[in-house]
Parts: sequence; structure tokens; C-alpha cells
Amino acid sequence: MGVSLNFNTIRRQREPWARTAVNDLRGGNANAALASFQGKGLLHIEDTSQAAREQLVKHWQAYTEANPDKEAMIMAQRWKDVKPLNDLVRKVYQEQGKLGTENILTECVVSNQTLYFAFSKSERVRFTKNDYKRDFTNGEQGTITQVLQQGEDIRFTVRLDSGRTVSFYQSDYSDEQGRLQLVQAYASTVYSAQGATVDGDTFVLYTTAMDRAASYVAGSRHKDNCHWFVNGQELDAQSGQSDKGEAPTLAARLKTLSRCMSINKHKAMASEYLAEQQAEQAAEKQAEQSKDNELAA
Repeated sequence: MGVSLNFNTIRRQREPWARTAVNDLRGGNANAALASFQGKGLLHIEDTSQAAREQLVKHWQAYTEANPDKEAMIMAQRWKDVKPLNDLVRKVYQEQGKLGTENILTECVVSNQTLYFAFSKSERVRFTKNDYKRDFTNGEQGTITQVLQQGEDIRFTVRLDSGRTVSFYQSDYSDEQGRLQLVQAYASTVYSAQGATVDGDTFVLYTTAMDRAASYVAGSRHKDNCHWFVNGQELDAQSGQSDKGEAPTLAARLKTLSRCMSINKHKAMASEYLAEQQAEQAAEKQAEQSKDNELAA
């Protein structure tokens, strides 16, 4: 007897409505998914990008403080959006006294992009380059236990999530341009979140560059709820309302948001999305084969 592949079992979400919403995102029915998120109070369309970021971090903070035993993840499509989210979260932690005050600022690199990060004791960090000599893996995360400015160099001691503690100098873990291959890890890109499962809530800064596949990946990491935060001005620009001088309406913004989330950019499809599509196709093929076998019998 063959193994039955039920695609609907490939789900992280606990609630049936959430599983349906994720399935709608995957299938390109963003309009239905958005209606579900809106009905649950999980969709937030703000007037500016800064307001969207601030509201996201405000809701994230409220959630993490109310649910200390739950996991949470913050996501955005591009590093240019991830960086200011990192800054806001870091500010919260410093105000709470959970971070040191060293604030050693240095030039860093991720995906060949230059970004400037400040590092202190207790900072959550992510390695951005494989280093086989030191056994560092791209994407590996940890917590800084000590950071020291030593002349023009910086010495880091990091306790990795795997349990190992490592020490290194910036000069030894930098690219040819001297950019440190380490970044803060309070928010992540949607791409790097592929395969992750969050036993709690996720918080997504949506931008119109996020197509069907990216929206699906971002909107399916959670077990509990996914909160969406959107810049309304970006939607107005996409719909042409800004150019026409028309006053924005919620209905028009939702229509534009749904269209952007449903666009299928095949070349940019996430690998996980494709893998699950293939699993569904295999399940359908197997079901058809079983039906043919029954008829033949």
C-alpha cells in the first residue's frame, strides 16, 4: 500500500481558520485571506512606512510581554526594511535594560549589502557567511556575551544557540572590504525565514515587492497568529490614487494589497513554496492513481 500524501496536513497553524487563510495565500486567493486577517484584527494598514514599523514593534512588544513563554518572529522582504525594524526592537531592549551599553558601531555586510550595526553585550546576532575554519555557518544565531573595542579592531565572544561559545576579531571574520560578517538578529528577511516554524505569533512588514510566494512564506511561519503591517501610501502609489490626487479609501487599498499578494512571479518563487506545490501535485497524482486502480479492480 502506498503512503497517502494529504497536502492539508502540511500546516503549522493550530486553528482551522488560520489553515484556511494560509491555503488561500498559497493558492493566490489573497482577497479571502485578507478578509480573514482583517476579521481577526490582524491586518494593520498605516498611513506611512514609519507608522507601519512602529505599530509592528508596538504589537510585537505587547505580545512578547504578555506571552513570555511563546516564540515570536519579525519579518520583512528586504534588508532595507529589516534594518530599521532591528533598530526599533533594539531600542526597546535597551530601554528595558536587557542590553549592554557598549554600542560599538561597525560596518557589516549581508547579501553583499553594507549596513551599520551597533553591538553590545546580550545582543542577538546572526552570522552571514560560512567560515569552515572557525565552523561558523551562514544563518547561525547566538548571543554576544562580551564585545570589546581593541584599537581599530573589535573582539566578540558569542554563545551560539547550539551551545558552543566562540571568540573572534572583526578583522578575522570580515570580507575583502573589511565589513564584518555579522548582523543583529531581531528581525529577518522572508527568504531566511523559509523552513522556520514559530510556536507563537509572527509580525510581518508587508511591502508590494512581496508576491504570492513571498506572502505565502511570510504568512505561514506561525502556529498561532500572523500580524500584517502595511504602508498605505505605498498601496496608494501602486493603485495610482496618489498620482490622481484621490483620497485613499480602505476598499481601494485592500484591492491593491490583494492584487500584489496574488501576483505569481515564477522566477522569484520561494523554494519552500515550490516544494509544497510539488507535494500537492504528487498527492493529487497518487489520489488519481488510487482511483484508477479501484475502477480497474
